[in-house]
Amino acid sequence: MFVDLHIHTTASDGLFTPSLLLEEVKAAGLSCISVTDHDSVENVEESRRLLRDEEISLIPGVELSTNWEGKDIHILGYFIDPGHPVLLQALEELREKRVERMERIVSRMKEEGFDVELEEVLKATHNGAAGRSHLARILLKKGFVSSINEAFENYLAEGRPFYVRKMTLPPREAISLIVEAGGIPVLAHPGISEAYKALDTFIRWGLQGLEVYYPDHTEEQVKFLLSLSKERKLLISGGSDAHGLPEKGKHLGEFKVPYSKVADLLSFSEKVPL
Repeated sequence: MFVDLHIHTTASDGLFTPSLLLEEVKAAGLSCISVTDHDSVENVEESRRLLRDEEISLIPGVELSTNWEGKDIHILGYFIDPGHPVLLQALEELREKRVERMERIVSRMKEEGFDVELEEVLKATHNGAAGRSHLARILLKKGFVSSINEAFENYLAEGRPFYVRKMTLPPREAISLIVEAGGIPVLAHPGISEAYKALDTFIRWGLQGLEVYYPDHTEEQVKFLLSLSKERKLLISGGSDAHGLPEKGKHLGEFKVPYSKVADLLSFSEKVPL
């Protein structure tokens, strides 16, 4: 059996609707997935309902954006209650801050002659969390760039003309929020962010796992993270970080994880098949 515990939908910056997600999961032969949208749980329940009919398990998840010493650190939350009031309130506040950020970016671009409107960016989010990827797709559609990567490299990435830092939670608050919502906090793609350098601090705050298996992790990084997980007695996770985009996992199944590799994490719920 194979799983994918890191997937983004239209509730954040992915292109998978719940119905498309169902098709992709079936085609990939996955037995269990987790929807982990950025700062959003909008598509969790509908996706779970559709997958349940196919006897495929879905772990309710989220990926919270944080910043630690100037670096973007993402915390995955597994087995959360997607209806938890404190979690929903925090996500709504983050959503509002994302809109404010996007308003500032669009305003700057309009001043420089770009024909973009806040309303069309928000429409592209499908009521999800607004991000730079949504704006990048509009720039591509209107011919301002020839690719999503070009939009970021020329305009939207940190250090580029229209970059605006987004409001994020402190790592400690994000970890606590996941725990309060009944979830398991796991450090996302630590080989890329190098967040493992602050691992002991995060563990003191309640971190319980590492995302070891990730498309951009090298074999050496996987070995290192496995050793670190064993040494610190942390749970192991893994997933594709698929968004349905050519440059970010266009199709599920391009990267998937054997069930046995993450069995300890999955054993935390009776809803996940053994």
